[in-house]
Order: sequence, then structure tokens, then C-alpha cells
Amino acid sequence: MLKLREGYTVADASGLFDASFERPELIECGCHMHARRYCMKALDAGDVRAALPIAAYKKLYEIEEKVRDLEPEERLAVRQTRAKLVWEELCSWCETYKPHEPPTSKLR
Repeated sequence: MLKLREGYTVADASGLFDASFERPELIECGCHMHARRYCMKALDAGDVRAALPIAAYKKLYEIEEKVRDLEPEERLAVRQTRAKLVWEELCSWCETYKPHEPPTSKLR
């Protein structure tokens, strides 16, 4: 099925898809549900740094709830004005902490 696909693609993290993502025209994208889950585990373990990404995900989910029934162009406009700032904050947080986290960290 993925032989016909090009561009950004979200797939289960199972090793079943590894060979497909060796093709340069197929770009693997991670699932934010999994990323959020790791942040929740870190927060539950007492790592308060995870509070910021959890709050960011909450904002993004709220925005998505509000735009669910909008036309695609309207949804994109709201995402560009409201969600983009939250997304950039989340990316900045990741860039700050990722280089310093050991592989065993709950934030990885």
C-alpha cells in the first residue's frame, strides 16, 4: 500500500513499515499521541518540565475541537493563527531539552 505513497506519512511505529520509510520520497511522521503519552509518564514520575508540553497539547486539542466542523480553508486559517504559535512553543521546548536527555529518560 505504501509503495504508491509519497510525502509525509503517519504510520504505526511498528517495524512493519521500516522498509517503506527507507525510500526518500516517503517521509515518516511521528504520532503526537505517543509523544504526549511520554510527557504524561514523565510528569507522573515527577518531572515538572513535562508540564509545558502537556499544556501545549491541551491547547492544540482545544483548537482542533473548535475547528472540527469548519471547511478546510477555515480550519487552516485558524491553525495558522492560533495553533502555529502553540506548535512553535512546543518545538522550541523540544529543541531545548532533547540534546540533554539520556536515552532512558521518560521524555525521550
